[in-house]
Amino acid sequence: MAKRTVGQSDQISSVIGAARRDTMTAKRPFWAKNPISARLLKSYEGSAVVIALVAILAWFTFSGGPARAQNVSRGETIFQRCAACHSVTRGKANGVGPNLHGIVGQPVASRPKFAYSKALSAAGGVWSRDRLDAFLKNPSKSVPGTRMTAGAVPSDQDRRDLIAFLVGTARH
Repeated sequence: MAKRTVGQSDQISSVIGAARRDTMTAKRPFWAKNPISARLLKSYEGSAVVIALVAILAWFTFSGGPARAQNVSRGETIFQRCAACHSVTRGKANGVGPNLHGIVGQPVASRPKFAYSKALSAAGGVWSRDRLDAFLKNPSKSVPGTRMTAGAVPSDQDRRDLIAFLVGTARH
């Protein structure tokens, strides 16, 4: 990397100074007129980049960022691994495993005419996205004693996509 000359450093400093002046003289949003907000903003003036980076970091941390995106068609492809035992067709009979049509939001072990394991029957509750996620990640750990032992989906993204597909089956 080439060293900066004195002239280049002066140019960089003047650009940074102009950016700081612009952020300091910019019109304040309505919520910044509050005395407490104004003091907070004043203490962070010139740190617009830092505040923006913190906001972006918070978004990635708390929303999961783009990695949380769900791909229903990819979930349908992933479901093909499950199709040997399960179906998602409305009204289709249970197979080795229960029919999973519209399973998200339904009570656990509630499909008629299916003989669930004692462990799953006793589990209670509802198949929420989070509960399905934990179950699909490691069925035996989530519900010790379940008969579904071969259906683990280790990839977080694969599970999100699969669950998105299962949510979508309730609409058809």
